[in-house]
Amino acid sequence: MLAFLRKKHAALHWYAQRFTAVALLPLFGWIIMSTTAYLSNAQDLFSVAQFAIQQNPFFFLILNVLLFWHIRQGLESIVVDYVHNEKTQFLVNFFIRVLTVLMIFSSYSIMLSFL
Repeated sequence: MLAFLRKKHAALHWYAQRFTAVALLPLFGWIIMSTTAYLSNAQDLFSVAQFAIQQNPFFFLILNVLLFWHIRQGLESIVVDYVHNEKTQFLVNFFIRVLTVLMIFSSYSIMLSFL
């Protein structure tokens, strides 16, 4: 029974990682298209980021959440594949999750400072 659950968990993890990858494609297209016209008149990257956030903060927040979530999924799959000690694997995965939450909240606070 435990082996079945592990196989099911691996399949769900694989589908979740593919879902975030596909969801990121149009969001990256949006960020590229929204900043391309602005780049010719921009003086620095700070003003480009400010423009993208002010144009549509909801899309920018979703982009950041999905991007950091996708990074977390990729790092956790690397840890599962290459770290064989279960205690170390648990600690590293916990550290990755804490950093992911911190990155999401920090990008949210940066977004609020631009609004």
